[in-house]
Amino acid sequence: MRVGPYETILINLIPFHTIKLFINALLHNYAPLYIIAANLLGNIILTIPIGMLIARLYGFIKIYSIIFLAFYLPMHIETMQLFLHVIGYSTRSVDIDDVILNGCGILIGYYAVLFYKKRQTYRL
Repeated sequence: MRVGPYETILINLIPFHTIKLFINALLHNYAPLYIIAANLLGNIILTIPIGMLIARLYGFIKIYSIIFLAFYLPMHIETMQLFLHVIGYSTRSVDIDDVILNGCGILIGYYAVLFYKKRQTYRL
């Protein structure tokens, strides 16, 4: 079923708002741990391979460049979700916290590969 572009979409532009809601839900037993973990850790784990790919393709790049990429790419993902909603093909929410968590995942993947490479060179 296609969703019309004029139906409601949830947009959060307040950093850490959704993360804080999930933490409060966990502390007050409003939601089970697996739901919270799936939402918070899922956004991080989902983008770790992107960071690993960047590290494998480009190796060590300046910290400003990787931080820029780590937040530029998730911004495009969220922008595409909004665009797909407007044209009627999606009902996803747009959340700045997803950008933050996805960016952290990219950074974790990037630095994990660099750490692994550095460790391998010291072993030889």
